[in-house]
Amino acid sequence: MLGGFDDGPLKGKATGSMPKTNNAITLKVKFGEMRIAASANRLYVGAFDRKGRTRCVRILTGAHDDRFLKRFEPTKIGLSEYEAGTVLRLFVDGERLTLYVRPNGRFGFYSHSW
Repeated sequence: MLGGFDDGPLKGKATGSMPKTNNAITLKVKFGEMRIAASANRLYVGAFDRKGRTRCVRILTGAHDDRFLKRFEPTKIGLSEYEAGTVLRLFVDGERLTLYVRPNGRFGFYSHSW
């Protein structure tokens, strides 16, 4: 039997835009860029095309929709790109989070360990 201690697959909450903040991290990817930002005790992840248009922005939540993830470690970010999509690995609220994005920049899902 295979098993793990991950919550997921999680979708988070859709929102229309990223907050304006000084702590945002920008990562270049095939479809454009990914941005990660913490603001107002919430963690945002966004995907943008090469012209800067928003593909998707999500507020990351835990296993319960009312529990927002808050902090990320900017020095511990991993990014892998494949034909099937982009995989972003972060440490969020002290635990591993793996986020999957489709090749066109649309959000897939994420899992968060505990």
